[in-house]
Amino acid sequence: MSALAMAILAGCAQPQDGQPVAEPTTATSSRQAPTGGAAVSTTVGEQPCDPDVDLEAPEVFAVIEQLPPPQQIPDATWLQAYNGNYNGCSNLSYAQVGIVGATGSSPTHLLLFHRGDYVGTATPCALNPAVVATAFDSIDVEYNYPREGEPNAAATGFAELTFTWSDGGVVTDGRLPDEYLELTGCDEMR
Repeated sequence: MSALAMAILAGCAQPQDGQPVAEPTTATSSRQAPTGGAAVSTTVGEQPCDPDVDLEAPEVFAVIEQLPPPQQIPDATWLQAYNGNYNGCSNLSYAQVGIVGATGSSPTHLLLFHRGDYVGTATPCALNPAVVATAFDSIDVEYNYPREGEPNAAATGFAELTFTWSDGGVVTDGRLPDEYLELTGCDEMR
């Protein structure tokens, strides 16, 4: 590199208004582990990412603002995310949102994200999922529902789905029973 080019680059790294200059970013950044252990490196492509859970991230709020109300309660309003592992590093993370005035059986949505980008809801319809396990690229979800004649508090219906990021998209393993889909009015999943 010529001396002139090196001088120009060096001049670009000078502090502005007394602020320190951050070192140029590389493909890997380090974060000290919470237990004081070894540093954790995280990247998305060439950019560093933040592995911390952030349910108040602007990306999550932007999706909630555009989310249509649940099919069971068309005049409902979504609240902010109250459960999840959303972060910009995981191949698949989620934020769970509920509605204003919710009860234990109210519909919720699982908003799915791939490395910080929204990729859709876990199911086309708002249901009542319970996330039971997560990994870097998958989410295990259980659905309990009342069978015909059962009250919500004594529901015996049960289904499991696993959502996995694979080959550039979300792959669903498992199927929700027709009786549950009929109960919720979720004809889109048949």
